[in-house]
Amino acid sequence: MAAAASSSSSSGAEAAESGMTIALANSRMIALMSNDGDIFWVTEASARQSKLIEDMIVSGVITHPYELPSVDAETLKAVIEYCDEHGNNNSDTDEERKALRDFDVGFRGKLDGDKGLLIKIFTSPLTI
Repeated sequence: MAAAASSSSSSGAEAAESGMTIALANSRMIALMSNDGDIFWVTEASARQSKLIEDMIVSGVITHPYELPSVDAETLKAVIEYCDEHGNNNSDTDEERKALRDFDVGFRGKLDGDKGLLIKIFTSPLTI
């Protein structure tokens, strides 16, 4: 979920409060709010990596910010990191595919070292 950023910037917070989506680098942006109240702006391509968010986008009922009451900021940040790599990066060349595989290995290693985060990701409703 590229360009993920907390709502600490006033423009993101104002857009979230007004219910608007914003465009950044020609990508539609979607606001996701953790149960901690942190808002993350993500590209639609990244957000669509989640079955839950994909269904909301397709049905046209996604709100901004879209509240995720059972997902904390730490979990959402990790999911966004994964979705950014898989949603926004092409893997057309051998080099790009290798870079994505290397990312996946590193990401799994990070989760192996933090079983609590691993469990929170797998039990979140985001369904990646």
